[in-house]
Amino acid sequence: MRRTAALGSAMALLILGIACGAPTDDRPRALSAVPSDLLAANPGTTTTVTSPPGSTSQVTVYYFGSERLVQVQRQVPSSASVAAGVQKAVSQIFTPPREDESRRGLRTFVNPATAVLSATVENNIATIDFSGLPAAAVGNEQVAMALAQIVYTATSVDGVVGVQFTLNGKKLSVPTSDGSQQSAPVGRASYAPSYGPL
Repeated sequence: MRRTAALGSAMALLILGIACGAPTDDRPRALSAVPSDLLAANPGTTTTVTSPPGSTSQVTVYYFGSERLVQVQRQVPSSASVAAGVQKAVSQIFTPPREDESRRGLRTFVNPATAVLSATVENNIATIDFSGLPAAAVGNEQVAMALAQIVYTATSVDGVVGVQFTLNGKKLSVPTSDGSQQSAPVGRASYAPSYGPL
């Protein structure tokens, strides 16, 4: 009786194994029913960064000390994209330094009446659109100092190496620390010799 039961169990397992097994081929073969989205030549990928409601992140912004840029940290609402992070960080320097920062001698050269309208990032270049001229002063050196603050702040965001300045959607030609004018994107190297942090 035991032998019959054991034989019956072995047969059941053998039948189950055959029924559930995948057929084998001696060479590769094409699949007949592949979902069309898997056949795309270059399927796009999407990454969505979600932060819990009310979460914050730290950004680095730049104000001027005696003659050079000085970095300070700010807490801002978390951003879902690099562009949003740039906009939030740069918007911070359009408010005056905090009381404790002012006591340390920090100051700004940006125009507080100007707002950051938008920021986009493509190929590591942030295009930042302003509602008015970004500098509070009109002299080339003070304008270059304001732009240095913006460039250093924007490029402190991971994934950004340069800034294209626009005014209400139109490209701006901006001075660099050597006095030359640039309508192309500018990076830290355009301001480092004169104003970069020590």
